[in-house]
Order: sequence, then C-alpha cells, then structure tokens
Amino acid sequence: MDRNSRRGRWLAMAVLSLSPVHGKSEIVVGPPILAPPPSAGAAETSAETGGVTRAEIRPPNDRLVLRGGEWLGGSLIGANAQNGELVWRHPAMRDPLVVRLSAVSEVQLGRSTSPARSAGDGVVRLTNGDELRGRVQHMDADLLHLEDTPAGTLRLRRAMIGEVAPSGGAGEVFYEGPVSLDEWSLRGDRNRQWAFVDGGLVPLNPSPLGRVIETMGDRVRIEFTIEWRFGPGYMSFWFFHEKPEEPQGDAYMLNIVASQRLDLNRMRAGGGSQSLGGVEIGEVSGAGGPMRVAIYADRRQGDIAVSINGRLVRQWKDTRDFKGTGRAITFMPQGGRDVRLTDIRVSRWTGRLWQGGDTAQKTDSDTVILANGDMMSGRVLDLQEGRLRVETPFSSFEVPADRVMLISLAGDTRLRARRRSNDVRLRLAGGGQVTLTLLDLDGAAIRGESENFGRVEWPLAAVQRIEFNLYGDHAQRSSP
Repeated sequence: MDRNSRRGRWLAMAVLSLSPVHGKSEIVVGPPILAPPPSAGAAETSAETGGVTRAEIRPPNDRLVLRGGEWLGGSLIGANAQNGELVWRHPAMRDPLVVRLSAVSEVQLGRSTSPARSAGDGVVRLTNGDELRGRVQHMDADLLHLEDTPAGTLRLRRAMIGEVAPSGGAGEVFYEGPVSLDEWSLRGDRNRQWAFVDGGLVPLNPSPLGRVIETMGDRVRIEFTIEWRFGPGYMSFWFFHEKPEEPQGDAYMLNIVASQRLDLNRMRAGGGSQSLGGVEIGEVSGAGGPMRVAIYADRRQGDIAVSINGRLVRQWKDTRDFKGTGRAITFMPQGGRDVRLTDIRVSRWTGRLWQGGDTAQKTDSDTVILANGDMMSGRVLDLQEGRLRVETPFSSFEVPADRVMLISLAGDTRLRARRRSNDVRLRLAGGGQVTLTLLDLDGAAIRGESENFGRVEWPLAAVQRIEFNLYGDHAQRSSP
C-alpha cells in the first residue's frame, strides 16, 4: 500500500497475543505495528459482537496508551483497582481485552463535552495541583462549597486549597479546541498541509499552522497536549506574533525537542533571534507518551514559564523591552505526520505562578487581589452571599465577590493530599484536572475518593483523559 493510501486510515497499536481469560482476552504488549482501524460504517452498524450489539456500546473513539508508547483504538469498558485490571473493546475483536493497570499510561476519551459555563463560575486550585471549576457558593474556616461541577457539589477542605478565583476572571478562556481545521490558518492547499483526525491536529507536511486569538491580552496561559506518533520529533511553537500562517517579526519561539528538551528564543522584527536558554525535560515528559505543555507569558514584564505534565520546569526573564503586539499562536513541525496536537487552550493568566505541593510558598497570611489590581493581606474570614470578608492588621473589609480576582490562602496552614499507588488524574473537558484514588469505573462514570473532598462519582462525559501510574515508586500503597 502506498504512502497516500495510508493517510488518515492507519493507526499504531500493540502486537496482541490473545488467550481466553474468563471469556475475555489478555493483552500482551509487543513491538508497535501498523494495523487498520474499523471503517466508520462498521462502527455504526448494530451487528452482534460477542453477544453485545454495537448499538449498545460506545462508538470506538477512545484511545488506550500504554507506558511503552504503544496505543490501541476502541472503547473503554471499565476498570477496577482491586483486581488491577482495565477492560477494553476493539470493534475488530470478538471478546474484550483485559489490560493490567500497571501497564497503562492513559486513556483518551473521544466523546467528552465541555460543560456549559456561567459568568459567575469560579476556579479553585488545590495544593496537589488540581484545578476545579464551578460556582463558589460558600467558604468558611473549614470548608469551601463548590457547586455546579460535573460531579455535583463538592465540599473542599480549606486546608487543601491554594488559590480561589471566585468569579473565574483569573482563568477566562479565550480559545479552546481544536474543533475543526477550518478555524486555523495555513499556507497553500490546506488539505495537503494538515488534517483534523479524531479530535486532533496532524501535519501532513512540515508546514506552519496557526490562528489569531482575538481577545488575547498581555498575560496569557497557553496549553496543549503533544504526542509523537512515530518516534521522537521536533517542533517549534510561536506566540505573540502577527501572521499565524507565516510567523515573523517580534515574537517568542519555544523549540520542543522530542520529549527531552525545551529552548526559548526571542525573535526580532529586523531578523535574527536571541536564545534565552533551555532546560532538559526527560524526567517529567512521560517516557514517550502524550505530554501536556503549559506556557505562562507576560509580554510587558518579560516573564515566561513552562510546565510539563503539571510540573514547572523553567522560568525565564526577558530583560529587554518586548515590542511585539501580535495575538497569534503557531505550531511549526519539522516533519510531516510525526506529531498529534490536542486539548489546545488559551486563557488569561494572573501573572502569579501556582505550583502547589511542596513548592508552594509558606506564608502566614491570606492575600486578596482585586480586579483593579489592588491587593490586601490578612485573614479571609468567609465568603457567603456574594461577599468576601477579610480581616487585616488595620481593619476589617467586606468586598463583593465579583470584584475579587484571586484569593491566595496562607501557606503555613496548607495540607496536601497523600500520593496513593492507585491515584489517577482526570484531565477535564473545559479545563482543569482532578486526582482521585481509583475505586472502579464503567462506561459512564469513574468512582474514587480524595482527601480533598471525600468520595465522588465523576461522569466520563466531562473527562478528556484519564492518566494512570502517576508517581512511579513515589507513592503510598492504597488501603484495600
């Protein structure tokens, strides 16, 4: 089969050695091969498959990624932490597959939908790095009640909270996608340059792809997930420039070298560039699996930082005056078809880096930042009925919650949820993440518990990815 006929029709999967296991099949991982997925027509039929009609199971739009980098399309059926197994269905196979949870890197869910947001939705960042969205209904000395989350109302322990943006202004989203190829700018014949496949952007040739973020300001947080499809690759990411399909002029360019290194360069309008330095990322990049990149940038102050898979890896300070006023972002792969881009999100950044966990600052007072930039320090007493009460050494204040951009709670009283061997991280549709100690899951929901808020059932329709084996050997054994 020639190169063109394979385009968009083949996917990488593991070599499978199938043996019956209680009416299922066990997956044994071998070297990656190429194998064709089922056709779209076959996925829509209701012909019986192993006693279950395809109309009764989810469409095969999910993706199972193993820790060695191999992946397999199909549908997530369920998982159970007690027996350490995940059950997977592929439309071409009669019986479900049983996969050891210890071999799983992540499951990408192909049917998630972003929840509807209201103007009053807030953002809560926890000390373990989790980020939750919903309506901040009440906060006192012990608990914060977060309503309208996909899992209902969560009662979060205040000691586990790092930051609260009551009205969500600190995390305003400017763009979230990709939705289609049509929303991006390219040079030449767009259908020969990039493709939109299974919710992701895939280059067919080494050609730039970008777009203007109309509402993007000077402070911005840019996130995306990058997956090398056929081995290590190289890609450049531009931001704060003018032409999305042909980046040039004053801009910043982040070079991503496989999953091993980042290098930041400042590009000049008159030509040339200046290296601002780099960092090795091999220890946090995920051993060849999908890698989540988050860029925090303030073009006026010259502050830029990057986190990989939730861990801050480098901060830069550009001491020269940056004159660029562009609002574009651009991806520039150096090879065709070797990368896949998903979960792209551009939002407002407050200018403060929240690292959580052991890196959080140990302060003895709460800090409140108002929408006009004013700041006060003291003790946040409570937030109720839309008003925040703050006690400072000089006086007590009461502020409307919609005027509050950010509340940073005192670091010397914070606690962090313990890391458990059965912990999984849910990357949420619409932004944010939550870490749960897995109990079990089925095709509709995942059930788990957290020291942040107790036991919960989270609908999978609100989840984009489930990440497994988070800590390697640095985890406490989960209680049975």
